[in-house]
Amino acid sequence: MVVTGFANGMVECRWYDGYSVKHEAFREDELVRGEGGQDNAS
Repeated sequence: MVVTGFANGMVECRWYDGYSVKHEAFREDELVRGEGGQDNAS
């Protein structure tokens, strides 16, 4: 998931679900901070 915009407490995110690019807006307080980076599972 990539943050593509931020305004008035709303965060716009985009991600690829394997078929197409999805996008959705979330309130800032709905999101949980992750470690950042990509999952490097082998």
